[in-house]
Amino acid sequence: MIQLGNTFQGKKCARCHQTIQSDPAFADDLWYHSACLEEGKKALQRAQELASHFSLASTDSRPSWAPGGTA
Repeated sequence: MIQLGNTFQGKKCARCHQTIQSDPAFADDLWYHSACLEEGKKALQRAQELASHFSLASTDSRPSWAPGGTA
């Protein structure tokens, strides 16, 4: 477990861009408010469920316009 201490002080949330005063979360090398991180995870899950429902899911996570993406 990582000891956070004050390492998040002065950081801005990667989702809402507000300064993090308390309740920090660190994921994918970015700082978030814990609530913002959870809401982002829920939004991603909903998007994946919709994509799956409408058969838009791809085995390649890169967009078609991105280098190496499917055309």
